[in-house]
Amino acid sequence: MAATKLTDGFIVELEAGVYVAEWSGDPGRTSDIGSAKVYQTEVAAINGKAQARRYRKFANARIHAVTRSAEGLEVVNTKENQT
Repeated sequence: MAATKLTDGFIVELEAGVYVAEWSGDPGRTSDIGSAKVYQTEVAAINGKAQARRYRKFANARIHAVTRSAEGLEVVNTKENQT
């Protein structure tokens, strides 16, 4: 029996309902979770959040573990106590 994959990656939510996106900007942002940039590792997501903060404070930025489903990306875990 194959093990169930718990996550397909991580996304960065900069502020409520606004996510880091693949395209350029300061940083590139989207309100569509399905268009959010998916980082392969949590460390990469932490680095992505740090990159975004070079432009703006984003004091409430959070990292979410996500999985892909037929409906799109689904948050499976939110990292608590983030700085």
